[in-house]
Amino acid sequence: EYTRATWYVQKQQVNAYQPATELYCVTATYNLENGKVPLFGGPVISVYNRATKENMNDQINGGVLCARIADASEPDKFSVAPCFLPNIFAGPYWPIYLETNANGEYTIVVVSGGQPDVVLSENPTICTTKERGINNSGLWILARDPEADPAAIARAEAAMLSMGVGTSELADVPQGTQ
Repeated sequence: EYTRATWYVQKQQVNAYQPATELYCVTATYNLENGKVPLFGGPVISVYNRATKENMNDQINGGVLCARIADASEPDKFSVAPCFLPNIFAGPYWPIYLETNANGEYTIVVVSGGQPDVVLSENPTICTTKERGINNSGLWILARDPEADPAAIARAEAAMLSMGVGTSELADVPQGTQ
């Protein structure tokens, strides 16, 4: 179900590979394409990320990445990296909240780029992920609809806070014409 259709980023935290100037029309598409990763024999999901720079003229197409479940005992925790890199160099990509519609289709997901361990100054019991570095960074709210229901986004943010994951560093990501 996760790979059924494109995800549209609604909010996200700036990170080393996605600066604020590139947080426009950000999408992620996941496909089962029988990709291969060195030293790994499990299933691989191809990841296609797209964004537009703030001038809305320059589209950014990231090269294909490969998501894999590196630890079978934690099937909800993916590791993601360029496909030519083995798992040891892959970064965490963990769905931590998920909403479905009446048909059981995924509609909203919150993804953390690893364990949130950066304490936010406004509340020492709330953490986020780091903004620097490639791995263990990144925090996203994604939806199947480019213009997600604001109530669904609010529910996702409330769920994050209930888990001790901060929302104050999330930036709105406009979804316009691509």
